[in-house]
Amino acid sequence: LDLSKIEAGHVEFNLVDFDLGLLVRDICNMFRHRVEQKSIRLDVDLSRTARCMVRGDQRKLTQVLINLLGNAIKFTDAGYVALRVNNISDQFHFEVADTGIGIPVDFVDTIFEPFQQAHGSGRGGSGLGLAIAARHVELMGGTLRCSSASGAGSKFDFSIALAPGRSSGKRLADAVLMPGAVRMSDGPPVRALVVDDVLENRQVLAEMLRAVGCIVQTCETGEEAIEAVNTFTPHIAFIDIMMMGMDGHEVVGRILARHGNSAPRLVATTAAALIHDQDRLRMEGFCDVLIKPLRMERVYLCLTTWLGVEFESVDEVGPSEKPHTTPPLPPHLRHRLLSAAESHSVTEVRQTLVAIEQLGEEYASLAVHLRALLGSYDLPSIARFAVTLQEHDASTAEVAS
Repeated sequence: LDLSKIEAGHVEFNLVDFDLGLLVRDICNMFRHRVEQKSIRLDVDLSRTARCMVRGDQRKLTQVLINLLGNAIKFTDAGYVALRVNNISDQFHFEVADTGIGIPVDFVDTIFEPFQQAHGSGRGGSGLGLAIAARHVELMGGTLRCSSASGAGSKFDFSIALAPGRSSGKRLADAVLMPGAVRMSDGPPVRALVVDDVLENRQVLAEMLRAVGCIVQTCETGEEAIEAVNTFTPHIAFIDIMMMGMDGHEVVGRILARHGNSAPRLVATTAAALIHDQDRLRMEGFCDVLIKPLRMERVYLCLTTWLGVEFESVDEVGPSEKPHTTPPLPPHLRHRLLSAAESHSVTEVRQTLVAIEQLGEEYASLAVHLRALLGSYDLPSIARFAVTLQEHDASTAEVAS
């Protein structure tokens, strides 16, 4: 389907600002467990200048890198897989190299054609991944190249232009999303209104906001939301578009008609919105549009962009102010959580959270935050959390010994 859309010219370019360093780290974390299972190395060489905010098609770049790394790991049984990223000004060069089985020279020229499996079909795959990756790179203004030979490993590389991205306030890229790890800097508390007719959606977003110190009120209907704007006087309101009864379109119209310039910042939440739909929502009065499932980083960026909120990690807080920390997670549950997140098994992650909750009340806060991530299907953040937790527990044990 992706290939058909590309060839029919129906694929849109979706430019967003994103942290390239964080993107590379998230993608590599997805493959850590698979690499460890095969006893090979995953080397990442990200130049200092490439660890920056850029503007480009994040989704297409992510798909390309996941495809190239996934193939490299699949066909490498010994040695290493390497991802290298460097740049000169706004020209970024990406390279994925491996010490795998390689590709016969006769097939290198046709490797980007649909349904080609020059590595051999014995390891699975549709033969479409590289074809789609090559076309995505072309759409981003580059050319995907391959150099390889049987038994000599493979190298895929491309260069694309990525303009400087805009960073609003303090970035969350280096802050681990775990209980107590990130909070809003000192200042008046933010009052946030969450409007959604689905209970689970309200709970997930409310937990994300409370986790960083927001005062939150939730509403199930449009009528309740209009009343809450009068009584709760929120600074920002997250409003679901497709509610039963009075929908988000009508809610924003009534709020703006009554409050005008004194209305809170209004953010639309929706399960699906094309570019022209998002433009329409902004014309109606929404300042931003969040696509479900919601991601923590995107929600927090809304607070930064529209309210000027800045964030700090607990490392920047005085010792007496640091919150009580969750006790170490048993290794078998830590490994189970990481494996489930990396394999994209929502069911297994959910079962692991049940096991964590059964450990006792001291793990309740940890479970709540993980459920918020799971509610937004943010499996990369769960995997990143598990890796960081493992490193933290290891360093704690080392100090104790």
